[in-house]
Amino acid sequence: MNSLLKSGNKSDAIDARKLASCYARYVVAVYHGEKSAMEVQHLARSYALLTEDTTRVMARIKAIFRGQAISCAGQKLYGHKHRTSIWSNSALAL
Repeated sequence: MNSLLKSGNKSDAIDARKLASCYARYVVAVYHGEKSAMEVQHLARSYALLTEDTTRVMARIKAIFRGQAISCAGQKLYGHKHRTSIWSNSALAL
């Protein structure tokens, strides 16, 4: 294995496969239980979806304000104090 590490660039698929097979014997499988793994996957997926949805909504809010020529630079638009004052002064007020 040391000869693989000493010679040449390790950026191609063949060298990566050789190094992976060499290090595979050092990796030990660990059983975490079926329920805990599924729960972690579910939580990670939910977090990713919530982050994606939040980003999309924030972009849509900014687009609405830009479309009405309302200044909305930075993050303060999303704070409760600034949001109520902007919405009450805009033509978009409900």
